[in-house]
Amino acid sequence: MRAATLILTGLLVVPATLQAAARPVWTTGTFVYADLCTDPSAHRLEGRRVTVRRSPNGNGVLYEAAAGTAVTPVPAEVLSIDDGTREIAFTVESEAGPVRFQGIAAADVLAGTLSDGSGDRPLRLRRVLRSHEREACQAMPQDPDTTASTN
Repeated sequence: MRAATLILTGLLVVPATLQAAARPVWTTGTFVYADLCTDPSAHRLEGRRVTVRRSPNGNGVLYEAAAGTAVTPVPAEVLSIDDGTREIAFTVESEAGPVRFQGIAAADVLAGTLSDGSGDRPLRLRRVLRSHEREACQAMPQDPDTTASTN
């Protein structure tokens, strides 16, 4: 009976250990979230891009907001990333003043709250594999789950 109890106890411990070890972590690499596009009537850029770089040597964020016909990357001065929850917070010093973001960086979307001199507003950027800044802006969707950022 004692041997059977030890074997059964051992079987219960192994799955719990494997489950804890199998917890996914955020891999290293570059993740780009953006809604940049060109307004065809005004011939200017619209939207934002956030580039998150993950590395064992350190993490970094570049924040870009469209300003006329240019997009200037601004590195984050303050950055916090939680590997377990994928919560991300950063602050950049733009030409217009400090810009803060706090939210979640998921595999397909960066979503949270953007704060600057004009107040707080939701920001939701989809993950992109290539730049869309030369493409014409689409009409804003009505579905709040797919709403992009607004300037």
